[in-house]
Amino acid sequence: MGSSLRLSVDVVGIILWILNFLQNIIMKFLEETILGSNPEIATQFSGAISTLILMTALYLLLSFVNALRKVIGYLILLGWGLLGLAILLAVLAA
Repeated sequence: MGSSLRLSVDVVGIILWILNFLQNIIMKFLEETILGSNPEIATQFSGAISTLILMTALYLLLSFVNALRKVIGYLILLGWGLLGLAILLAVLAA
């Protein structure tokens, strides 16, 4: 039980590190481009932007997994159907 808790803490730490890294990149980008005249606003909005980017990426990943799940479901259904047909044809041919 202790190792699973440690693993979840490590995953949370990695996610927080990625979020912080992304926030710093966005903050520098905003300071150098759009909000160069007011870097405080860049700091304020970089956190929200990085959080929304992470949530969007997670949403897209889950959408892809859901679509992939449907495809695998159809392939399984097709496989069972072909297996049943093959068994039926083998029994009728014998």
